[in-house]
Amino acid sequence: GKIITSLAEEYEKLKQLVELDELTQLANRRFFDKKLQHYCQLLSDTQEPLSLIIGEIDFFKVYKSYYGDKKANYCLQEVAQAFIHLIKSEDMLVARYGDAQFAVILPRIDKSAAVEIAKNIQAQVQSLKIEFNIPDYSGFPDSVVTVSLGLTTTILTANTDLDDLIFRAEKALQSAQIIGGNYLKSV
Repeated sequence: GKIITSLAEEYEKLKQLVELDELTQLANRRFFDKKLQHYCQLLSDTQEPLSLIIGEIDFFKVYKSYYGDKKANYCLQEVAQAFIHLIKSEDMLVARYGDAQFAVILPRIDKSAAVEIAKNIQAQVQSLKIEFNIPDYSGFPDSVVTVSLGLTTTILTANTDLDDLIFRAEKALQSAQIIGGNYLKSV
């Protein structure tokens, strides 16, 4: 009776902790890896595309050291919401990928559609108008929080290397960040 119910509830809570990032309520890195694996198996039979976006809040370390932890956490939560806001199907997944990094898995979404989604994410984050105004800091182009994004699309096959896919998206993000804030690079 009652004991079993509470055990089941406890288990559910634990499962959520294991799969959810507490601060942003997004899927965590572990769940992201699992989901990517799942889609790789699912879509390799039909050879459908999968797009992957990895994004990072621009100059977040600078933001955090200037505005402090509380504001930084608020910023992460708001940006997470902006990512979630644009997810139109339950196949898509947004995860917190790193400290100020977010990843989006877009199954059955080709490159041009993924680029549109990426641009929308950037516009959405900018429209939050989270103040980022540091006197005498020339490294920052805008006075609001922005994100840079790396995007890659692949047709999944049985021998698609997921690490390679992630690596390509991370590389694209790095080259976007070299260019400066609020930039999108797709490979």
